[in-house]
Amino acid sequence: MSGDYYSDAEVNELCDGLTQDAAKIRYLRRLGLKVDRKPNGRPLAWRPQGTAGGEGQNRAAADAASVVVGLQAWAAGRKACNGQSSKGR
Repeated sequence: MSGDYYSDAEVNELCDGLTQDAAKIRYLRRLGLKVDRKPNGRPLAWRPQGTAGGEGQNRAAADAASVVVGLQAWAAGRKACNGQSSKGR
């Protein structure tokens, strides 16, 4: 059964920088994953069908990691822009 969903360590890696479980759930859902809430409030992110092992699992993890890296770069760019003030306002 552990192959059906991401472990807590994998969820933490995907949600690097997020500390609140609700924020992790929202973030994982935006990545397109099916996410439920465990009784303790932590996210339970289900692996896409057909990726429970082997090459499919590696491909899904690589795809998720590339999405995470891209979103982190985008967020870093947004933070840099939001800190600057506009002239004339």
